[in-house]
Amino acid sequence: MGFWGYSALMYRYWMVRPTPRLHLRRIPGVARELHVSMMRHFAEGNLHPVEKDLCAGLLRSLRARLAPRTPGMSMRWTLHRYLARPRLMSYKVVLLPPPAGDQRDTEVHGLVQAVVRIHSLQSVRHVKRVRTREEGGRLGTREMLVDVHGALLPDEEQVADSGVVPKDAKAAVEYLVIQKSVRKSKEGPWMVWGTTEETSLEKLRADHKKSQQIKLSGKSSA
Repeated sequence: MGFWGYSALMYRYWMVRPTPRLHLRRIPGVARELHVSMMRHFAEGNLHPVEKDLCAGLLRSLRARLAPRTPGMSMRWTLHRYLARPRLMSYKVVLLPPPAGDQRDTEVHGLVQAVVRIHSLQSVRHVKRVRTREEGGRLGTREMLVDVHGALLPDEEQVADSGVVPKDAKAAVEYLVIQKSVRKSKEGPWMVWGTTEETSLEKLRADHKKSQQIKLSGKSSA
């Protein structure tokens, strides 16, 4: 079952009653949708539509990053294509104590975290408001895409979802961490916790392997 299999088995068969359905194959798709929605709205400078999908710490961090932006300035983030299928890398469950003052609570409380690897081709464009003359001679403003130097991009790149991949599009590998709470044995929705580094995943694998070796050596000496 892979690196995350032991935690999934414990949660699936022993921790919660009635036993939950893990839907492990669906997790990469959930992470992909949350990732695209979060990145698009962050680039536009409007987090309100995705607040419910972001954990509190991440929401504060993104708001702080938006604060220095020049008023009226925004960006357009585009995911052109996936270079590999999003892949579940880690799945773990952390149990939490019952709420204070309710020590007789026999329900399960905890957090479920999953890490999904997303390898994609992305681009970011700056959006600039340009004065235009509309029909009838009236002056107006129009949002136009510009490069890092403020120069207008070609007409074909101004059309949303035109399929044109800019030359400066970059391949990115991201490890998205999504999380859901378990309160009184009931699961909440998946939310974005943040991102992690590949080295962290390697360390987790090494720690897991080491713990298994310790268990095996303990059994053999008993």
